[in-house]
Amino acid sequence: MGSSWRSSGSGADAGPVQQAVEAQQMRVDEAWRAYTGHTRKCTPCATGIDCAKAQTLKAVWRATKAT
Repeated sequence: MGSSWRSSGSGADAGPVQQAVEAQQMRVDEAWRAYTGHTRKCTPCATGIDCAKAQTLKAVWRATKAT
């Protein structure tokens, strides 16, 4: 039987919609990694309160996730 609609194919085998979804998820993941990477290294963020840079990175992540 042919491939299922649930196949996790990507790249050349994926259609344009799936490629767009994957590209968007990559942008969201990248923004999240930037935020969490910063908060792990930042002393003020380690206390549980986001510094100004962390607030900006979080806002970028939220905006990226919302699109």
